Order: sequence, then structure tokens, then C-alpha cells
Amino acid sequence: MTPTRQEILERMADFIALFPTFRFGQAVSNFCSLGWEGDADHAIGQIDDEAYLASLEHLLAFNAGREPAPRDMSHDDYYDAQTWHGIFDLIRELSELHPSWRFGQLVGQVTEWARDERDWGIYDVEDTDFVAAARRHLDEHRHVSRAS
Repeated sequence: MTPTRQEILERMADFIALFPTFRFGQAVSNFCSLGWEGDADHAIGQIDDEAYLASLEHLLAFNAGREPAPRDMSHDDYYDAQTWHGIFDLIRELSELHPSWRFGQLVGQVTEWARDERDWGIYDVEDTDFVAAARRHLDEHRHVSRAS
């Protein structure tokens, strides 16, 4: 994985401390909207990793000094940081498998795999569906690799 991609994941970890109710796709769409005019689902695959990182750093700088949101564990809308870190691990694996894909391109592709019969964009995809789609792809690739 590239150093820029690793930096993106580290900055995203900082982001979830500030905004724990965001799903992964919501966060990606928000960062993307800072770096691109127009439809985030289309733009996400077009933005290079450096521009994506710059958008993310801009958003974090804008929120510098903001206290992390209190984590009321009885609130169903709070996403577990462990889920995000699991997504980060999957993105690391997918980045090794597809090194030429940009970050947004990778996220967009996993979202497509997660869509099934739903009409989801990146903003809408549930973390559990994103994780399942990424794991399915990695498992299929492992199966094909063993069969070769």
C-alpha cells in the first residue's frame, strides 16, 4: 500500500473520533465533495489519492480544536470504531490486490459489489454490506488463486 493511502486511513481514523455517527461511505462522500464539484459517486473514482488526502486534511483542519463527540453507547446510530478499523484492514488488503486503483476507485468498486438489488450510492452503503462485499471479493480471489 502506498504511503499516501496509509495516510488517508490514518486521517480517517482521526475523523471517526470527531464524527462517530458517520458510516464509512458517508465519510468518503463528504471528503470527496470537498475536492470535486458535482456527483460524488461519479467523482469518487476520479479523484487521485493526493487530492483526496488534501480534502480530508482540510476537513480535519477546519474542525481542529473540536472535541470528539461523546459516545452515548445506548444510541444506535453510533458506529463502532472497530468496524471502521476492520474496513481499513480490508482496504489495505484490496490495495495490495489492486495496487493501480485509486482510493476512491476502490471504495466505489466495493460499493458496486455491495449494491445487490439496492440502488445505493457510496453515501448510502451500510458498513456491514461494504465489509461483506469486500470479504466476498477477497475470498473469491483467494479461491481463484488456489485453483490456478
